[in-house]
Amino acid sequence: MFVYMKWQVAGGMGIPFAAAVFCMLPLFTSSNGDIRHHGTSRARGWRGNANAPADVTANNSVSNVTAQLGGTAYLHCLVGHLSERGQVSWIRKRDWHILSSGKFTYTNDERFQVLHGEGSEDWTLQIKFVQKRDNGTYECQVGTPNFKNDLQADSVSQLTLNSASHDKKLPPHNLLFAF
Repeated sequence: MFVYMKWQVAGGMGIPFAAAVFCMLPLFTSSNGDIRHHGTSRARGWRGNANAPADVTANNSVSNVTAQLGGTAYLHCLVGHLSERGQVSWIRKRDWHILSSGKFTYTNDERFQVLHGEGSEDWTLQIKFVQKRDNGTYECQVGTPNFKNDLQADSVSQLTLNSASHDKKLPPHNLLFAF
Protein backbone atom coordinates (compact mmCIF):
# COMPACT_ATOMS: atom_id res chain seq x y z
CA MET A 1 0.00 0.00 0.00
CA PHE A 2 1.48 3.32 -1.02
CA VAL A 3 0.06 6.71 -0.14
CA TYR A 4 0.63 9.45 -2.68
CA MET A 5 0.13 13.02 -1.50
CA LYS A 6 0.52 16.48 -2.92
CA TRP A 7 2.45 18.60 -0.43
CA GLN A 8 1.27 22.12 0.38
CA VAL A 9 3.86 24.77 1.08
CA ALA A 10 1.80 26.91 3.44
CA GLY A 11 -0.90 26.02 5.96
CA GLY A 12 -3.25 23.09 5.91
CA MET A 13 -3.00 19.68 7.52
CA GLY A 14 -0.89 18.10 4.74
CA ILE A 15 2.35 17.53 6.63
CA PRO A 16 0.81 16.51 9.99
CA PHE A 17 -1.57 14.14 8.19
CA ALA A 18 1.26 12.62 6.15
CA ALA A 19 3.37 12.15 9.29
CA ALA A 20 0.47 10.38 11.01
CA VAL A 21 -0.06 8.10 7.99
CA PHE A 22 3.62 7.13 7.82
CA CYS A 23 3.73 6.49 11.58
CA MET A 24 0.75 4.11 11.27
CA LEU A 25 2.02 2.18 8.22
CA PRO A 26 4.07 -0.35 10.23
CA LEU A 27 0.86 -1.39 12.01
CA PHE A 28 -0.50 -2.73 8.73
CA THR A 29 2.61 -4.31 7.31
CA SER A 30 4.35 -7.66 7.40
CA SER A 31 7.41 -9.22 5.83
CA ASN A 32 9.28 -12.44 5.24
CA GLY A 33 13.06 -12.67 5.09
CA ASP A 34 16.16 -10.80 6.10
CA ILE A 35 18.31 -7.82 5.14
CA ARG A 36 22.03 -7.98 4.57
CA HIS A 37 23.89 -4.77 5.19
CA HIS A 38 27.55 -3.87 4.91
CA GLY A 39 28.52 -1.04 7.24
CA THR A 40 27.15 0.23 10.54
CA SER A 41 23.78 -1.31 11.31
CA ARG A 42 21.10 -1.28 13.93
CA ALA A 43 18.45 -3.99 13.91
CA ARG A 44 14.88 -3.36 15.02
CA GLY A 45 11.98 -5.79 15.28
CA TRP A 46 10.09 -7.14 12.29
CA ARG A 47 7.05 -9.33 11.76
CA GLY A 48 7.18 -12.35 9.47
CA ASN A 49 4.39 -13.79 7.30
CA ALA A 50 5.20 -17.08 5.58
CA ASN A 51 2.26 -16.64 3.18
CA ALA A 52 3.30 -13.23 1.85
CA PRO A 53 3.61 -13.31 -1.95
CA ALA A 54 6.54 -10.91 -2.16
CA ASP A 55 9.89 -12.68 -1.91
CA VAL A 56 11.36 -9.69 -0.11
CA THR A 57 13.02 -9.73 3.26
CA ALA A 58 12.81 -7.08 5.92
CA ASN A 59 14.80 -5.84 8.81
CA ASN A 60 16.03 -2.37 9.57
CA SER A 61 19.47 -0.86 9.32
CA VAL A 62 21.14 2.51 9.53
CA SER A 63 24.16 3.71 7.54
CA ASN A 64 26.20 6.86 7.65
CA VAL A 65 27.18 8.37 4.31
CA THR A 66 29.59 11.30 4.09
CA ALA A 67 29.52 13.57 1.05
CA GLN A 68 31.52 16.63 0.14
CA LEU A 69 29.70 19.93 -0.42
CA GLY A 70 29.24 20.33 -4.17
CA GLY A 71 29.94 16.63 -4.73
CA THR A 72 27.62 13.71 -5.39
CA ALA A 73 26.13 11.45 -2.72
CA TYR A 74 25.03 7.87 -3.41
CA LEU A 75 22.66 6.14 -0.99
CA HIS A 76 22.31 2.45 -1.85
CA CYS A 77 19.37 0.17 -1.14
CA LEU A 78 19.74 -3.42 -2.39
CA VAL A 79 16.44 -5.25 -2.75
CA GLY A 80 16.48 -8.89 -3.82
CA HIS A 81 13.56 -10.91 -5.15
CA LEU A 82 11.28 -7.89 -5.50
CA SER A 83 8.16 -8.92 -7.38
CA GLU A 84 7.05 -6.90 -10.40
CA ARG A 85 4.31 -5.41 -8.23
CA GLY A 86 6.66 -4.32 -5.47
CA GLN A 87 7.88 -0.74 -5.10
CA VAL A 88 11.01 0.84 -3.66
CA SER A 89 10.62 4.40 -2.40
CA TRP A 90 13.05 6.98 -1.02
CA ILE A 91 11.79 9.43 1.63
CA ARG A 92 13.57 12.48 3.07
CA LYS A 93 12.74 12.32 6.78
CA ARG A 94 13.12 16.00 7.74
CA ASP A 95 9.96 16.93 5.81
CA TRP A 96 8.58 13.42 5.04
CA HIS A 97 8.94 14.20 1.33
CA ILE A 98 8.52 11.18 -0.94
CA LEU A 99 11.47 11.68 -3.27
CA SER A 100 10.81 8.63 -5.43
CA SER A 101 8.67 5.57 -5.91
CA GLY A 102 10.08 3.02 -8.30
CA LYS A 103 11.95 4.90 -11.01
CA PHE A 104 9.64 7.93 -10.74
CA THR A 105 10.95 11.02 -8.96
CA TYR A 106 8.51 13.22 -7.01
CA THR A 107 10.56 16.35 -6.47
CA ASN A 108 11.18 19.42 -8.60
CA ASP A 109 14.82 19.37 -7.50
CA GLU A 110 16.63 17.82 -10.47
CA ARG A 111 19.66 16.99 -8.31
CA PHE A 112 17.76 13.94 -7.01
CA GLN A 113 17.61 10.83 -9.18
CA VAL A 114 17.08 7.10 -8.65
CA LEU A 115 19.60 4.87 -10.38
CA HIS A 116 18.35 1.35 -11.09
CA GLY A 117 19.44 -0.91 -13.93
CA GLU A 118 17.12 -3.54 -15.39
CA GLY A 119 17.53 -6.75 -13.39
CA SER A 120 19.63 -4.99 -10.73
CA GLU A 121 18.89 -5.27 -7.02
CA ASP A 122 20.40 -1.82 -6.35
CA TRP A 123 18.04 1.17 -5.98
CA THR A 124 20.46 4.07 -5.47
CA LEU A 125 19.38 7.58 -4.55
CA GLN A 126 21.82 9.96 -6.23
CA ILE A 127 22.07 13.53 -4.94
CA LYS A 128 24.15 15.76 -7.22
CA PHE A 129 25.82 19.02 -6.18
CA VAL A 130 25.23 18.30 -2.47
CA GLN A 131 24.22 21.35 -0.43
CA LYS A 132 24.08 22.01 3.33
CA ARG A 133 20.29 21.62 3.30
CA ASP A 134 20.71 18.02 2.05
CA ASN A 135 22.18 17.00 5.41
CA GLY A 136 19.88 14.60 7.23
CA THR A 137 18.15 11.25 7.15
CA TYR A 138 16.86 9.47 4.05
CA GLU A 139 14.81 6.29 4.18
CA CYS A 140 14.48 3.53 1.61
CA GLN A 141 11.13 1.75 1.93
CA VAL A 142 10.00 -1.40 0.17
CA GLY A 143 6.34 -2.25 -0.23
CA THR A 144 3.96 -4.46 -2.15
CA PRO A 145 0.57 -3.32 -3.46
CA ASN A 146 -1.50 -6.09 -1.87
CA PHE A 147 -2.75 -4.49 1.38
CA LYS A 148 -2.99 -7.62 3.54
CA ASN A 149 0.56 -8.66 2.63
CA ASP A 150 2.23 -5.26 2.62
CA LEU A 151 5.91 -5.08 3.42
CA GLN A 152 7.35 -2.07 5.14
CA ALA A 153 11.12 -2.43 5.25
CA ASP A 154 13.17 0.56 6.26
CA SER A 155 16.78 1.16 5.36
CA VAL A 156 17.91 4.48 6.75
CA SER A 157 20.90 6.47 5.52
CA GLN A 158 22.23 9.43 7.47
CA LEU A 159 23.89 11.90 5.07
CA THR A 160 26.62 13.99 6.67
CA LEU A 161 28.32 16.77 4.76
CA ASN A 162 32.03 17.48 4.65
CA SER A 163 32.97 21.11 4.09
CA ALA A 164 36.57 20.26 3.18
CA SER A 165 38.24 22.09 0.33
CA HIS A 166 37.07 20.99 -3.10
CA ASP A 167 40.72 20.16 -3.87
CA LYS A 168 40.57 17.28 -1.39
CA LYS A 169 38.44 14.44 -2.69
CA LEU A 170 36.78 12.04 -0.28
CA PRO A 171 37.18 8.33 -0.90
CA PRO A 172 34.01 6.81 -2.36
CA HIS A 173 31.61 5.16 0.07
CA ASN A 174 29.89 1.97 -0.99
CA LEU A 175 27.13 1.13 1.45
CA LEU A 176 24.95 -1.80 0.46
CA PHE A 177 21.49 -2.79 1.65
CA ALA A 178 20.16 -6.15 0.51
CA PHE A 179 16.75 -7.65 1.10
